Amino acid sequence: WILFFFLNRLVFISYHFDKLKGVGFSELASTFYHAIYLDISAACYLVALPFFFIFFQSLFLTKFFLQVNRFYSFLMIMVVSILVSAELGVYDEWGTKLNAKALLYLEHPSEIFRSATWGMLISGTIFILLQSAFGIYFYQKFIYSANTFPPGKRFYSIVFFILMPGFLLLGIRGGWQPIPIHQSDVYFSKNNFLNNAAVNSSWNMMQSIFQNKRNLNKNPYSFFTLNESKNRVAEIYKTNKDTTEIIVTQNRPNVVIFILEGWSADVIESLGGEKGVTPEFEKLASEGLLFTKCYSTGERSEQGIAAVLSGFPAQPNNSVIGEPSKYPRLPCINSKFLNAGYSTSFMFGGQLNYGNIKGFIYFSR
Repeated sequence: WILFFFLNRLVFISYHFDKLKGVGFSELASTFYHAIYLDISAACYLVALPFFFIFFQSLFLTKFFLQVNRFYSFLMIMVVSILVSAELGVYDEWGTKLNAKALLYLEHPSEIFRSATWGMLISGTIFILLQSAFGIYFYQKFIYSANTFPPGKRFYSIVFFILMPGFLLLGIRGGWQPIPIHQSDVYFSKNNFLNNAAVNSSWNMMQSIFQNKRNLNKNPYSFFTLNESKNRVAEIYKTNKDTTEIIVTQNRPNVVIFILEGWSADVIESLGGEKGVTPEFEKLASEGLLFTKCYSTGERSEQGIAAVLSGFPAQPNNSVIGEPSKYPRLPCINSKFLNAGYSTSFMFGGQLNYGNIKGFIYFSR
């Protein structure tokens, strides 16, 4: 599977060769190196069922489970080939990897054929056939074995059954680190095409489906009728007069944003909290402008990052940062500063890959 993913990535990069302008060979090669983390995780997912097939084969010494394993492997090779090939055309249109959103279009397959060009359909079919043929040939030639386990080796079968799940789970999780592997773990470049190329297509699709399964067929935000929602929003943004106050005295001030996670008004005296807990903050508040009616938009780090840097409210089921497909349309204050001629940096006192924060920062810088 690792070799097959290497082929998939090579096809993806070759198809979008025009996006490699200004990319050096070493940086391009780094794509395959950094991709190995998600590739291993995806491979462990895919060989979870074959683990049971091989185990039962070793116990019952019948070729039935070998045949089932071969059929499963062929099927998964074709599924991954279809996924990767479909992604070739989608990436040009969406600028993102294939995700759960694409599944909604399967309800109307005629729309897909009407919107796709003949060139896209023909090239996609060719890539599906070529990748599937290569994968099946390689598996049949070097991986599959019709030999049954020799009798009297059930002790090894038991050891295999006890030890192997731990290795599979470790590979799926991405290692011993506190936070399980995520897309941002393979982000490494200022070129977002290379970052997308490093993300395993199969892993990304599984993750996207898992995150969006509760919302694929319904809108989780339908609490009011459309008219009620419009009236409430209009009331919130209603202003009787312009209340804007200019507090900045320099045309190009140095801007530093401190995001203090876990801080509460309960420990800030000027907001009615305990006295003497935050004396330095009280000094800043007395010298500057303190907003006394700010409220938390969520309860987790990635929700706060999205709110502070992008003005995006927290979502009830997941975070927008957790879905790289949203990045191209997600505003970021960092981009505004860059366009204004500022240089920017981001420092985070924790696990940067938590909640895919690393991926969002890489994309927006």
